[in-house]
Amino acid sequence: MTQKTHIALQRRLIDNLSKTADQRYIDFIEKYPNLFQRLTNVQIAAYLA
Repeated sequence: MTQKTHIALQRRLIDNLSKTADQRYIDFIEKYPNLFQRLTNVQIAAYLA
């Protein structure tokens, strides 16, 4: 695992522990606007869980 990947995983873990579901959803929409439009709500929920 590269250092960049490790840092990204740490940030995601910290976000999952410290942010509300609503905050994580908004962050996802802002970070991945094109992907957001192509995924189902079930897929997005699985990613955010």
